[in-house]
Amino acid sequence: MRSPAPRSPRTRTASRLRTVSSRRPRSRARSPRRSRPRRRVLRRSRALRRSDPAFCVRPRPACVGRGRTHLPVDWAAPESCAHGSRRQPERPRVSDESISAAPQRPETHSRDVSLPNGVALALRWAGVTDPGRKRENNQDAFLASYPMFIVADGMGGHIGGEIASQSVVNRLTALAEAGEIQPSGIDEALALAVADIADHPETTDEGTGTTLTGIYIDTDEDVPSVVAMNVGDSRVYLQRGDQLMQVTTDHSLVQELVAAGRLSEEEAETHPYSNVITRAVGPTERVSPDYVRIDIQQGDRYVICSDGLTKELTDYGILHFLHEHADPGDATAAMMAAALENGGRDNVSIVIVDVLSFDGPASE
Repeated sequence: MRSPAPRSPRTRTASRLRTVSSRRPRSRARSPRRSRPRRRVLRRSRALRRSDPAFCVRPRPACVGRGRTHLPVDWAAPESCAHGSRRQPERPRVSDESISAAPQRPETHSRDVSLPNGVALALRWAGVTDPGRKRENNQDAFLASYPMFIVADGMGGHIGGEIASQSVVNRLTALAEAGEIQPSGIDEALALAVADIADHPETTDEGTGTTLTGIYIDTDEDVPSVVAMNVGDSRVYLQRGDQLMQVTTDHSLVQELVAAGRLSEEEAETHPYSNVITRAVGPTERVSPDYVRIDIQQGDRYVICSDGLTKELTDYGILHFLHEHADPGDATAAMMAAALENGGRDNVSIVIVDVLSFDGPASE
């Protein structure tokens, strides 16, 4: 998805969003080179109803446990890494100590909103973050408060990642509290965050930066909509009915290789360069997120998460826990517990936003 003009995020219906495989994972030979990635749809299957843990958690890829690396957008991958790693992933071994402390259930919040033109919207949400089982510091930060819900996954030596992610969240919190949210305002808030990161006395590592992903409710149009935004490899998912769709597109090396037909989606999941991102909010770069506008429908559920979740849970696992837990507080707690039990090798942040009701003019 190309980034639209800053003042006008483009509209896409849920059926046109990037989706994931509808079939259970199975062993198969490497797929041939393709000119474009396949279109995928994930539906709830009997395997999920049986709660088969083998399809809910991921094996450990070669890169998990290493720090994230940020490359410039114009960096070109060498041919030697075009077809991914041939090393077979290992199923993680979880010690008793790693699962002894279950995460606490986050508080669930709700809000009824009366919008222009007689539109009524009711939302319910919850958010949680955890440093994981292998990291001492938590470089993630999140905001979960109407009308903006975001996750920022920091990176950098010492406390550089914490500085970057918190700077972004602070600036966007101020923007949300000021009222009207537009892409131009988000871009300006990120520019201020870049300056905050650069000016901080403890920003010393050149790799300091943060991802940013999330949604906000846009009420400026006649029909309100959800606008998703993204910088980096944190993700926004949408559950609509029995389908789970990945709304955002990762800014990562492996995603560029998949889009170019040089890497399959299966290879990308365990590629040793899957920790390399091509876009981030950092002390020297002014960036604009990609935006996607989505029509609001009653019953929609949004999952906003750092890669600490998606490196531990499969998309089947995310969909499974959404189906098993109607309350976003319960769903976030269940996903967090599963991610930590599977190893919790990175900081994990999850925000779930539910559209309880939406009464107003129908979207065209």
